Amino acid sequence: MRFFLAVLLAIILNIGYSVTISKIVFEGNHTVQDKELRAVIKSKVGTEYSSDVINEDVESIVSFYSRKGLYKTRVLQPVITPDGQNRASILFRIENEESIIINHLDFIGNRYFSRTKLLQNLNPPKVIPLTNLTGFSKQITDLYISRNYLFASVSLKEITASDSGYIATFLIDEGKPCRFTDYSFRGNKVTKDKTLLKLSDIPRQPVITPDILEQAAENIRKKDFIASCDIVPIDEKTLLFEVKEDKMTYVSGIAAYDNSENTEKRFSGFLDLKFLNLFGSDRNLHFKWQGLANDYSELELFYEDSGPVSLPVGGNIKLTRIEQDSTYVKSSFFNQLYYYNLRNRYGIEFGITDVNAGARRPVIISPEKQYTAGVLWSYSDIDYNLNPTNGMQLGLNL
Repeated sequence: MRFFLAVLLAIILNIGYSVTISKIVFEGNHTVQDKELRAVIKSKVGTEYSSDVINEDVESIVSFYSRKGLYKTRVLQPVITPDGQNRASILFRIENEESIIINHLDFIGNRYFSRTKLLQNLNPPKVIPLTNLTGFSKQITDLYISRNYLFASVSLKEITASDSGYIATFLIDEGKPCRFTDYSFRGNKVTKDKTLLKLSDIPRQPVITPDILEQAAENIRKKDFIASCDIVPIDEKTLLFEVKEDKMTYVSGIAAYDNSENTEKRFSGFLDLKFLNLFGSDRNLHFKWQGLANDYSELELFYEDSGPVSLPVGGNIKLTRIEQDSTYVKSSFFNQLYYYNLRNRYGIEFGITDVNAGARRPVIISPEKQYTAGVLWSYSDIDYNLNPTNGMQLGLNL
């Protein structure tokens, strides 16, 4: 197919139609960037194709590599591919038969880390394969990010020849260290700004990295009243919380009325009410009732309090009452208090269960009261709470 298109392009050129260059691509240029090669050739995107100019471009590329000490570089016959009506793309394929041995790394623009410190973290081998340079760029970038330089960028500036091999020079743009003091919020119509900030736990983090920002956003997304959340650094001082809220009130239930002659007229059914994020403060109230035709009824009230805004503590209370006809009445109280940070939760819990006989005679249930107490711990660093693809969750109750 490519051969047919090339022949078609040749026919178009021979009969006098002008062809515009739509794209210029370089392949095999491991030691130099595309923008450097575009600067030395005459062919430009949007100009008219000329085979004479293309041949000159090939010589210019070879000369450019020679000036860098790469004397065995060659450029294969450029591939011209039609790209729409009277348009074509050009592919320059570059080969270097010379074995490039990099035995020295240099850095430009590094102020926070010295060259010695960078080399200690990179720990490069004595002979560095050309393909490893991209990995070094990422390592240097990650090193700066781990020191709050979230906007740092690293690129390979040049490879120059020396008497013993080649020197790879990296250009480092450190940017400014991030010290987030300003927070911007968008999309939270009900949830208070200070509530989102507390849930994220960002102000208490000594170092902010992309992983920490993602975990903080996931902690907010775990809330049932949040549909989505992203935390994006705008500059070295400002973080943007972009939030989309979900429903905060849920009502469900069913009711039935039995009017048959052989039973007492009575209602049955269930009712489930949820009020989330009360006053925009991550306080939640859950009420549930169900009554069945077999004289069974259950009433449950659950309240969760997020605690003071300035402290990462919270708690919940659960009250339950179950009545089985006239046999027994079971009442319970359960309470949790916990401290949490970005990935961990530590807490204590206490509960009381009270079982009393009903009006049935003779009594077949003995009164009983139980006390429970314990400690709890949980850990989570999963990426998506509803459908996790990475991370783990651990929990312990004693």
